[in-house]
This record gives sequence, structure tokens and C-alpha cells, in this order.
Amino acid sequence: MSSSSIVAGNAKPGVGWADVALAGLLIAVFLFFSARDISPAPYGSDEADYMYVTSLGFLANYTDTPSRSVLEMVRSARHFGLSEGRRVDVSEFARSSDDVNFYRHWHGPLYFYWLVLASSWLHSAQSVRGASLVFPVLTFLVVYGGCLWLLPRRQARVSGCLAGALFLWSYPIVGSADVGPHTIFALCYLLSLVLAAKAFASERRVYWYGAVAAAGLAYCTVGVAFVLVFTLMVLGVLEQRSLAVDWRLARNSAMVFAATVLVAWPGAILKLSSLKTYMIMAYHSLFRHGSWGQVTFGETWSIRFHDSPAEWLLLAVAVALYLVRRDLPNRRLYLPFLAFGSFMLLTTLRMNTDVPRYLIPFLPALNVFTGLTFGGWLTGRAAWIRGAATVGLCAVLFANTGRALLMHPPQPDPRPAAMLASIAAEGLHTKSVLVPQTDIPVIHYYFPHSRLRGYLEEGAIPAEFSRGAFDAVLYPGYPVRIVLTARQAAPSSAPTGVPATREGK
Repeated sequence: MSSSSIVAGNAKPGVGWADVALAGLLIAVFLFFSARDISPAPYGSDEADYMYVTSLGFLANYTDTPSRSVLEMVRSARHFGLSEGRRVDVSEFARSSDDVNFYRHWHGPLYFYWLVLASSWLHSAQSVRGASLVFPVLTFLVVYGGCLWLLPRRQARVSGCLAGALFLWSYPIVGSADVGPHTIFALCYLLSLVLAAKAFASERRVYWYGAVAAAGLAYCTVGVAFVLVFTLMVLGVLEQRSLAVDWRLARNSAMVFAATVLVAWPGAILKLSSLKTYMIMAYHSLFRHGSWGQVTFGETWSIRFHDSPAEWLLLAVAVALYLVRRDLPNRRLYLPFLAFGSFMLLTTLRMNTDVPRYLIPFLPALNVFTGLTFGGWLTGRAAWIRGAATVGLCAVLFANTGRALLMHPPQPDPRPAAMLASIAAEGLHTKSVLVPQTDIPVIHYYFPHSRLRGYLEEGAIPAEFSRGAFDAVLYPGYPVRIVLTARQAAPSSAPTGVPATREGK
């Protein structure tokens, strides 16, 4: 079968009212699921760092200014060492320099351009979090529209519905109403994979270059985007006949990727910021244990299977179908999603965590693969069987996500708001305070003129007092406990509550 016959045989559907209505229904269910998780609480630890670097403005993030050079990072590593015990000193040094790469947690700036724009017209943590749901919705449109674009009529709507529901109703996506770059990364890599599949189906290089450009944007979001670049290279070798791969294609692809990165994130190349990202990734992998949570490998996967058993079971069945049924229609178009999801899963396998968002780098691609595979398998069935199976599978997914949400009701942490209110009430917003290391980002964001020193465990407090004087000590846990070392009356200008947003430093 020639590659051109992949999209032949059944007319491709136009986007009609039925498609719009179905897409709207799937999005409405997603918003229904997600609404309860849009927290009104103050920004959390990672979120506070992200919002702080956002407050520095577009230009600072676009140019990576200020930031330490690679040589300065090497010198600081030699000075402070790589042991876990020096983490407080390393953090204090990085924060004192206002390094934008540090505050972005070594991610690219693409997501932060959005935050700069959003925070200019959204004035509460809850509204900023809620606005982040635009990325899953846009990604769903890429997936659903991509199926209509890639596949013939009989297969397109079933595959689009299943792949769209599997992506949009997935528990990590439903719970993604927080401040972080993972969902925009999913948007970029799924767009790249859809364009790559279109390139293979149409044998047109323009779509391939589009896939490469989307990979460049993904590279400007999170460091693990190198897996997408590797995946495209592997797919290019496997599809060298359909793309007529030659040295010109390789050269042009490299130029498109480099140009995209240079335009979207000049610091990645001009200031070697991407090299710094991989230096930090290597440090976390080799020297930091428990960077993503205090759970084991077995506990990580037990939690994941327990939270969403239907999702993983359907993926296992889809993989089996893909391997056994060589006659699945348009089978080769499923490979980009399976390949990327598998490579990314292997890359992040050591990331032990119970936080659902860390599934987003690979699970959406595997979910789209699952939807495509089931859609292909159902293509040869009667119309009523296709319809009944699609509705039944969507019902299973709805129940699966509903079950996960019932198992994990919102449990807002009362400590951040109480901690900030206590600091304000005691007039410590400009004072020197010894605080738990994990509280520093939140306090620093809301009270940027406070002078903070972190400690990793309560037993380190006496040693810290031997090194310097502090106006107060904040202890871990809830209720919040602050002990003043030299009580002073709170000045009348002291803030009386937690500000909704913060402008500037």
C-alpha cells in the first residue's frame, strides 16, 4: 500500500456541527471536573518562584537577565560542594543574585511569557490558576482536530473522540489547574507529533518542518524536550522513504529548530542557558535524592495504577492490539505517539513522585496512541457497534476520573495563608527571619523585602543562631508558630493580610 493510500478510501470529514458539539461536550466535562481544583490559596512553593520571576517582566525572561554564567555556576559548585547539607547555602546564593533561570527552576521561558501577559490582567492566584486551563483545552483541539485532519471519515470521529477524552479527562490533566509549564509542554509536543504524522501521511516536508518548529517551542518550555528531538530523529530514519530523507532535509531541520529556539529563547544559545538546565538535571539525578517526593519506585507506580486503573488497562490493550493487529488502518500514524511516550517514560523512570502532574510529559502521548488504536480497531465494525463502543469507553473514562476525584478531594493547606498573616501581624515583612527552607519561596514572593535564612530541619536552628542574629524564628507545621527574639511593635505600615498579586520586586 502506498503512503498516499493511507488517507484514501474514505472521504475525510469536514468539521461540521456534530464535531463542534462533541468537542464542546468533552470540554464541558473537563471544566466540570477541573473546577473544584482551582485553589484560592496563596501560591505554593514552586508557584511562588514562578510568579516572582514573572514579576521581573518579559524582557528579563526573554534575555535571561540577570543570570549566572556557566563558569560562575561551576565555581559556586566547587565552593559550596554538592552535598545535600549545603543546599541552603546554594539556594541563598542563587536567590541573592536574582538569577531568572533559578527562579524558573531551569525551565525555558515560553510559559513565563504567558504568565507575564496573564498576570497583567488577572489579579488573584485563583484566577491565574484557572486561566492555565486554556492549555489543556488548546491541546485537546490539536488532538481532536488532528484526528479529523489525519484520518478518513469512518475512523476520524471515533479516534478523535476517544483520543480527546483520554487526554482531556485524564486525572493529571483534570488536576492541572496550577501554575507550571507542564501543560504548555504537552501542547507543544502533541502538536509536533500530529504534524510529524501528517508529514508521513502526505509525504510533504512542510509538515515535517512544522513538527521540528513545534519541537523547538517544546524545547523552550522544559529541559526533557530533548526526548522529543530524539524521537523525531528516530522517526525520520524510520520514515526516510516517505520524506525522501537526504542531507538537505537534515540541514534544513537543524536550521528550523535552531531558528525557532533562537527567536523564542535567545538565552538558550547566546547565554548557554540550556546547558545550565542539563547541568542542574544531572545534579538532581546524581546528588539530590527525593527531589520530586519521598516515595519509592514501587509506591510511585502503585499510586498511578490505583488512581487511574482504566487508563492504564486501556493503554495495555492498545499496545497489544498494535503489536498483534498489523492490519489496523493507518497503523503507522500511531507510531509517533507511542514512540515519544515510551522514550519519555523511560527517561523519567527514576522520577519517583506521587504528584500527578509529573505524568504529563509522557502520558498524554500514550493516551492519544490509545485513542488512535481503538479507533482503528473499531473502524471495520458496524456503525452501531462503533457508536456503542465509543459511548461505553467514554463512560468508563468518565467513571475512572470521577473515582479519582472522589479519592482525592481538595485539601487546601492552611499553613501558607496563616504563615503570611502571622508574619504581617508581627511586622516581620522587612525583618530577618529564620524559616524552614521550603517556606522561603512563598515568603519571598509576598514579602520581598524580608531577609530570610532557611534551615532543613528543626535541629539546625541552634547552629544557625550561632552564625547570625535573627528577629524571629518560624517553625514548621501547623498551627503556625513564630518566636520573636526581640519583639518590636508592628509598624503602622505593616501589611494586614496576604496580597493577591505583587508588582515588581
